[in-house]
Amino acid sequence: MRLEDVNNFTQLKIAQLGFGLFHLCLNLLWALLHVHRGSLTQVGSLTYCFQVMDKAQLGDHHPDYHTLLAALTQILHGIILNAWHKECGLQTLAAFAKSNLSLASLLTLANKILLEHATPMAEVESNDDDGSSKTSSTLGGAEATQTYVTVTANDDIARCNVCLLTHDLTYVVEIIKAIAAGDIGQVENMLGSLAMIF
Repeated sequence: MRLEDVNNFTQLKIAQLGFGLFHLCLNLLWALLHVHRGSLTQVGSLTYCFQVMDKAQLGDHHPDYHTLLAALTQILHGIILNAWHKECGLQTLAAFAKSNLSLASLLTLANKILLEHATPMAEVESNDDDGSSKTSSTLGGAEATQTYVTVTANDDIARCNVCLLTHDLTYVVEIIKAIAAGDIGQVENMLGSLAMIF
């Protein structure tokens, strides 16, 4: 600072054309912590996960960024690994590797995991007799069908919350990887979704 640096122009703050990407990630993590914190009695809440992981220091209002990021990444990896185990039906990664699935089969499996375990249930107009509505989506050229149903009091609320948490954490991983790779175009593509999350 110099004596004459009395405004944003002389302090060169005008050179910062946009938000700081680190602060975007920091505030995104804090926002997700606020939304998904829950309580110790709520299975699938972050408070519950932090207790299982013995990370009591993450219960603060604004915990350390790197510790929180590491814990949330570990939670996401655990959820995805559990989803993979459930969907592929094999006991080990070695057995999965020996199955020699084709690229199309791998993409179908990845799409199924994404749709079943990382897509929150959405309330939609009912078109079928069973109260559900079907939609198709693709991932890498492989097509899968997902059924969305209205969440009721009888539904597994913990599963619904974990799906929402997984969905939100995939955005965290994507934005951090895009920033690390210098892919500002991908960051810009995500700004609309991030604005909705915030």
